[in-house]
Amino acid sequence: MIMHVNHSRISPVLIEAINVHKWFLSKRLEKEVSFVDAEEDFLLNYLIPWIEQSNPEPDINPAQGNLINRCNHLRAMMMVQVPAYEKAVRDDQWYLGQFYNNPIKWDDAQTDFIKNYVQEWGDKFRRAYCGHICPDRSRCKISLELFDLSN
Repeated sequence: MIMHVNHSRISPVLIEAINVHKWFLSKRLEKEVSFVDAEEDFLLNYLIPWIEQSNPEPDINPAQGNLINRCNHLRAMMMVQVPAYEKAVRDDQWYLGQFYNNPIKWDDAQTDFIKNYVQEWGDKFRRAYCGHICPDRSRCKISLELFDLSN
């Protein structure tokens, strides 16, 4: 079972895509499928094509080619990245609240995080995942070429 994301914190477009998937899955299985089960199936099996359709150029480094087509464990990485991203935004939300001495809304913290930290955070996360978690880390070309894991 994967960790489910807090639905109030993800894009309404993604929730709608999961709801559509739930309908198709229920029709195919000829029984009502719960949102949680549809969400899990969507995240594990359809999220990557959905992202490719939404953003046909998802390269993390255009000179290196398309990460989605080159990574054998991207789905597993994304299942770890979603809760890690949510924690990073919650941390930023807390720090902003302390700085302004006022509660900060999730959307405002997420906007701040994306504007100021997401690129660096994403690079560090991918280095950590590819260098320390991925089962192919010692032989993966992305890990060996794209990420200099010597430092």
